[in-house]
Order: sequence, then C-alpha cells, then structure tokens
Amino acid sequence: SDSRSAPRTAFGGMVSMGGQLYFLRRNERQRGELWRSDGTAQGTIRIVELPATDFGAIGALQVLGNRLYFPWHTNETGAELWSSDGSAAGTGMVIDLWPGTGSSSPEELVPVGSGAYFRADDGTRGVEFWYLSAPGAVPVPVPDIAPAGLGLDAVTKTVEGNRLIVVDLNLQNSLGITCITHGLP
Repeated sequence: SDSRSAPRTAFGGMVSMGGQLYFLRRNERQRGELWRSDGTAQGTIRIVELPATDFGAIGALQVLGNRLYFPWHTNETGAELWSSDGSAAGTGMVIDLWPGTGSSSPEELVPVGSGAYFRADDGTRGVEFWYLSAPGAVPVPVPDIAPAGLGLDAVTKTVEGNRLIVVDLNLQNSLGITCITHGLP
C-alpha cells in the first residue's frame, strides 16, 4: 500500500505546529508512527516509527512552543512523556519519571506562561504536578501537594493569570482548592 494513503488507524487527533499538521497513527505491524502533513498527499510523510509497545499511544499530541508532547508507552520504560521538534532526530522520551518499566502516566499539559504543568506519578510521591519551564526543558516536580505519597486527585484545573488553580478531592472526600505558582515569573 502507498505510505501516503490516509491512515486507517490514526489516534490522538491532529495538531498544528509551524504551519504543518501532526498526528500519530498505528501501522500495519501495530507500531506507532508520528506523521506530518501540509494537507497534500505529496506533503504527508512519516517522521518516525516509535518504539514497540504492548499498549500503544495513551494520549493525544499537544503543542508547547515549538515542540509536540505526548504520552507514549514502551515495554522498557512504561508510559512516559515524549516530545518532538517535528524531526526523527528530535523525537524521544523527555524523562523517565518512574524509572524502569513503571509508568508515570503523564496527563495533559496545561500551558501557563511560557511553560506547562502536567500530572504524573514518579513512583514515590504519588500523582503530583510537574512543571516544564519552557519547550525542551526537563520537568521539575512541584512541591508536594498531597501528603505522604498519596497523590493528587485533581477534579478540575484552570489557569488564572500566571497561576494554575486546582480543585482536588482529598482523603476525606472533601474538595480543596490549591493555587500553584511554582516556577512562574
């Protein structure tokens, strides 16, 4: 089959970056691929085949500045945050937050200022927020919100100015409001 034919197994939707559309698809061997398109058949190309996995993609592409971010699960590292600048050489895992085969299972990036927050589990603190200060930066943990490694169960989150406001469900099943300004100007 023509490698430029419309993918039958696209997942995660399309995003626009730098005047190009990007999407993930599963090939005939069930391997994930990152693709780029200018909207024409001739301008639709596979950028890179992603590492093998038993689980496949677990999240959608998101754009932060000049980089794409997405959760990807490999058999060697579990589900971790990946990034791409739109090239094969510029595509890879950002950081293995839960070292080894454990999965940090990063959730959607919430842009705030020039960076973004996301929730992930490092295997020690439970599910907590992490902060990317800029595209291409290494994420840093936000000071622990939920005590004793119990993690954070965010019900909803919103951005207000340079603050991320989180409504979370605590251990007593009551709602709490947390304002995070870690790392912001």
